[in-house]
Amino acid sequence: MSSLKLKTPSGGSVSFNATDTASDVTLTVPASNATLLTTTGDGSQLTGIETGQVLEYITGVCDGNTVTTPHGSYTLTNVSARQGLSTSYAVINGSSITYTPPANTKKVLYRFSFINGFNNNHAIEHFKFYIDSNEVTMARVTTSALYKEMLVNFEWVIDIGNSTNSTTGRLSSWTTDKTLQMRARYYGASNDGFLHETYYWDSAANSQLHKPTLTLIAIG
Repeated sequence: MSSLKLKTPSGGSVSFNATDTASDVTLTVPASNATLLTTTGDGSQLTGIETGQVLEYITGVCDGNTVTTPHGSYTLTNVSARQGLSTSYAVINGSSITYTPPANTKKVLYRFSFINGFNNNHAIEHFKFYIDSNEVTMARVTTSALYKEMLVNFEWVIDIGNSTNSTTGRLSSWTTDKTLQMRARYYGASNDGFLHETYYWDSAANSQLHKPTLTLIAIG
């Protein structure tokens, strides 16, 4: 025997039971204002969504693992070594993910956390965020400090609906795969740095690999 209890917006609840072998179940909700959340599996017929509801949450360490949700599977890059930078922009290892949010998504939050270290005493690095080949120019970030090692927690929200705005990353719609990624360079030859590794550890120049983490949250 299987059972299910649903809460209604008026504060009441409705329960029903069905045998495990039942092929069809009819549910009658007496409250006239009750809302039933239904879906076909891919989210295309999702109803009863509240504003701000999380529709999909993908998060993990960039170690090659696969994150599976009801909407799909996503394999994160295995970051296994320090990444050097140059004066030309390069994709940050671990930051790329190809993604289509569930239907009815209004916002996608992208979050990437990684170590930014230094070679020279005054390291200066620039970071960009891209949706496919389009840079989100309002998301630009520069880090600069003497003898700097820091955990960078980059975060950006992609709004969906209305018109497209390339400067903020807003999309009028998002129904096919798009690649999200970060790119980085250093300011000049005497301001160079690297990613995914510390310079000092335990009172010595004893570098330690730090694997980044990547998170995507689809919000209704």
